[in-house]
Amino acid sequence: MVGFARMFEERPVIAAGVRLPLTLLADEGAPLVPADRWQDTVIRLPAELAGRHFRDLLTGREVVLSDKGVRVAALLACFPVALLVAEP
Repeated sequence: MVGFARMFEERPVIAAGVRLPLTLLADEGAPLVPADRWQDTVIRLPAELAGRHFRDLLTGREVVLSDKGVRVAALLACFPVALLVAEP
């Protein structure tokens, strides 16, 4: 995984994506890493973001961050990268 969080117009923005996916893809026919390969991988984020609602600008999905961060299997279930912007 590779990712970073920044502020844009006073709202948190989080970008995340798969780094070196070929070892995780194996014989998959799509560029999505199967959820079971992520196991319990979590992206840890600052505690002040816990409970915040984000919108993934690439898929339109809503993502709510827990106090432990966000599970990669759930975050990248539809697309191999995510661009989350906090809801106002």
